[in-house]
Amino acid sequence: MALEDSLHSFRRDTDLIGRTLGCLLRIKERASAEPKVLEQIARNGHFWNDYEFLALNTVIVGLGRIFDTHKEAHSVDRLIKDLKAGLAHFSNDAVSARKKSNSSNHSEWLEKYMKDAQELDEKDIEVIAEELMKAKDLWGKCRTMRDRVIAHSQAHPPEERSRIFASLSYDDILAVVQVLEAVESALFQAEQNGRKPNFGDSIGPQAIRAGGGMADGIIDQLLR
Repeated sequence: MALEDSLHSFRRDTDLIGRTLGCLLRIKERASAEPKVLEQIARNGHFWNDYEFLALNTVIVGLGRIFDTHKEAHSVDRLIKDLKAGLAHFSNDAVSARKKSNSSNHSEWLEKYMKDAQELDEKDIEVIAEELMKAKDLWGKCRTMRDRVIAHSQAHPPEERSRIFASLSYDDILAVVQVLEAVESALFQAEQNGRKPNFGDSIGPQAIRAGGGMADGIIDQLLR
């Protein structure tokens, strides 16, 4: 099913980007705040510099995939198109079927649960599309680095490369990823739990937090 493929691709890329960015930012945060962490990183400076470069590549190239403008790409544009064509995927019958497949005692609770379930409609898809376009607008600030430095390695004099890197901050990248994670969460809640999107009450960037937790585990091991 086209929508299922689009959802899978969007979730896979968003989760990987979020975990990678969350891990990198947490390492940088702790290195800045904790002298012992900075000392450990300085002992293996080449490794950590390489790690930051590879993590940044993963995030920027992954975002480039999500916002790809090619017709056949699994992009946000294709996701919106497939969402509009696949509203039945979010019907109460579809949600109920998923609940049944994941529960051995659904006869005890499912009927009552489904009384509060809500199906997505065209208006909800428009709300989700607006969020994705917000992320796409934010991506515009990151695209120069992706197109001219990371993805295609165009030759630039050192001062031009420095200008391109200086034009983009991690906060800029984080802003894009946070919106994408909020959309991913809203789609999951609609698909699995029959919930309407509510971006003012998002449960937050889970993949980013998970990445931060991974970084804490690595750092704590280094400090032992």
